[in-house]
Amino acid sequence: MFRDRAADICSSIDAAREEMSPEGELKGLLRVAAPASFAAQLAKPLAEFGGRHPSLHVHVRFNDRYVDLVGEGSDCGIRVGYLPDSNLVARKIGSLGVGLYASPTYVPENGAPEVPADILKHSAITPATDAWTFKKDDQSVTVHPQGRFKADSAHVLVEAAVAGIGIVAMGELIAEPYVASGAIVPIMKEYQLPPVGIYMVRPSGQKAVRKVRVLIDLMAEQFA
Repeated sequence: MFRDRAADICSSIDAAREEMSPEGELKGLLRVAAPASFAAQLAKPLAEFGGRHPSLHVHVRFNDRYVDLVGEGSDCGIRVGYLPDSNLVARKIGSLGVGLYASPTYVPENGAPEVPADILKHSAITPATDAWTFKKDDQSVTVHPQGRFKADSAHVLVEAAVAGIGIVAMGELIAEPYVASGAIVPIMKEYQLPPVGIYMVRPSGQKAVRKVRVLIDLMAEQFA
């Protein structure tokens, strides 16, 4: 309780300072939490943001788990996925297509699923207990894949698919270079998986200071 109240007070102080000079340069410290698996896509806009505001200290911490923004002292965060209900204020800034993939060696040895029910016959590579919802025409089918390999990093998951451990549902942006090299191949392409969202999030109950608002606007512009 003390931590949350102290965070509110610090946020209010920052906001009051910015309101004294609303057109002035951004100053102070901005702490951002971001997913490690998406670091390559975030590197350029985050660096551009730092370059635009030379008086601002930008600290970015990459981690593939969903961090407690208040508990770990982050002013805002970037999240990629199906955002669960939470007490965070979220703004969707983009989306990422998702496909189903396997290695070229896995398919001839184990076959490829043709319909969602076939998923249960295969070893799935997932970040945790997961549900995959497939759409075709106007029909939607949800399956709960099972497998022996789990990880909280998208790059580890796709490397597990390359190794032939099973099938994986993966963001197309991360899978693209692996597909281009022939390390994995798309499967069950006639069924669609819903795209995942790219979100900027910040703690609720706190007024968004200008440095956070400026970063959110820049990221929305980059990923629109």
